[in-house]
Amino acid sequence: MTRMYNTGGDADQVTAGRGAISANPLSMPPLYACAVTQACGNQEEVFSETFAVLKTALQARACPGSSLAVTYSGRLIALKVFGRFTYDEGAPVVTTETIFDVASVTKVVATTTMAMILYERGLLDL
Repeated sequence: MTRMYNTGGDADQVTAGRGAISANPLSMPPLYACAVTQACGNQEEVFSETFAVLKTALQARACPGSSLAVTYSGRLIALKVFGRFTYDEGAPVVTTETIFDVASVTKVVATTTMAMILYERGLLDL
């Protein structure tokens, strides 16, 4: 099985030589950009506390910008963006199309999420 996304050299340590496939996000069509209004038109009300946490983090300069997508049962139910690419007032704003480099955080988030799903399904005994 070949890789669909080649990061160059040995940079892609996760999929290199393991028969795994990873997709290049730059070539993927935006699947959700306008779907959120249909899925959860009242996202501002339902996720107001979550959005407030992110706004507070941006005000505290924890990061210059962020994007939040919430799915439930395979459907997008919330999509919201905050801030800019940098702290500079003239920096471009974050959009729903923004791709973030999450680096090593991906391993922790993906593994934890997978473990929670498997545990909920009774397929992982902790």
